Amino acid sequence: MVIDLDKNLRHLGNPGCYHILLFVCLSSNNVVVLLNHLAMSVYGSPVPYHCRLPGNYSLNDSVPWVTDKAGNLKPDSCRVYQNFTSSTNLTEQCPDGWEYETDNDRHRTLVMEVNQSSVKPLTVLTSSMIKGKVSV
Repeated sequence: MVIDLDKNLRHLGNPGCYHILLFVCLSSNNVVVLLNHLAMSVYGSPVPYHCRLPGNYSLNDSVPWVTDKAGNLKPDSCRVYQNFTSSTNLTEQCPDGWEYETDNDRHRTLVMEVNQSSVKPLTVLTSSMIKGKVSV
């Protein structure tokens, strides 16, 4: 059985003011979600980072070096040697947090300010509160 969509739409008639207003109101909350996702692509851009080192230690002495997917050597972003002065190679997760690599061209991003694990829940919470207010 084939349904003729044009015939059924003609039977319903043209949309009135109420239908257009309802469509605009129901679609307007998508604008907030769109802006939220666009903002996260700018403010949530990934930034190279490594463990924050105590005192006057350098990356070469304190952080193990790993090979990335492209085959380049880079400092491990999540591990640091437990004892910088001994010859053991025991590592631990960053005890003093992270240090983000910035240069003069890069502005501070949301990732630098807030831990990445808390960014997504905050954006979802914010967008749901705004969408809830718009839909009422």
